[in-house]
Amino acid sequence: MAKVSILMNCYNGEKYLKETVDSVMAQTYEDWELIFWDNQSTDKTAEIIHGYNDERIKYFYASEFTSLGEARNLGIEKCSSEWIACLDSDDLWDKEKLERSFLALEKYEEKENVSLIYSLSNMIDEESNVFSKTEKAPSGDIHEQLLIEGNFIVFSSLIFRKDISKYYGNIDSNLQFCTDYDLLLKITKKYQAVGVKRCLTGYRIHSNNITSIKTYVNTIETVNLLKKYIIENNPSLKIKFNIFINNSYRLSSAFVKLFLDKEYKNVGKLFRQNSILLLFSPFAIIYKKIGD
Repeated sequence: MAKVSILMNCYNGEKYLKETVDSVMAQTYEDWELIFWDNQSTDKTAEIIHGYNDERIKYFYASEFTSLGEARNLGIEKCSSEWIACLDSDDLWDKEKLERSFLALEKYEEKENVSLIYSLSNMIDEESNVFSKTEKAPSGDIHEQLLIEGNFIVFSSLIFRKDISKYYGNIDSNLQFCTDYDLLLKITKKYQAVGVKRCLTGYRIHSNNITSIKTYVNTIETVNLLKKYIIENNPSLKIKFNIFINNSYRLSSAFVKLFLDKEYKNVGKLFRQNSILLLFSPFAIIYKKIGD
């Protein structure tokens, strides 16, 4: 059994897929299996994957098209390893991604209490040129930080323990865009994280992942996810306050973007569903700017 299962969910990802899989094949750490979950792609996705002659690559074709949350859960079920590494079909890994991650785990004093390993990430464009990067990768108990600051971890940098994720529950199958945040909040609730302060992941920004409809749905999903967290966990007043401020701020940002993109229907829906949070947005903007 491989020490790590690499989970790759894909739907019509032919454009960047070969470059992504090649970054897996180039890993200096070779004890892995690639669980490829094809969510009923209609392009050349299957042809590209079947072009690799490596028994470590295991291809699964979905019996029906599902939400991303459900597709991730179905892929996780096929993973046979203790650790699951995530890689989206348009992102990239440094060739030492797995090796450096597990080396950092071995050096961590409380490794038996670790549920998550992740790294800094580069932001890359459609030609794989780096134009920015994430700035922090704290270790230890990061759960409260994720609630107060929002999700600062790129999904394709995650390596998490399968048993802990199963114990605390599957990813919400209704989610389409914030599956990573849902997973992170669950697995860090009572366990620690190891952050590797080296850019080992390339997160690709391209036209297909910054559309207006995605801005609207992602914002609503994140706001509702955090509202649900408050109801189920009744966190401290400090965390409740910061969640309120962050939700107000992200809604105002989405409101402006949708308005500039002339998505007036979604602008109206956003206001009707979250009028109180939007009314407090000037205060939230000032508070965030002072904090920054």
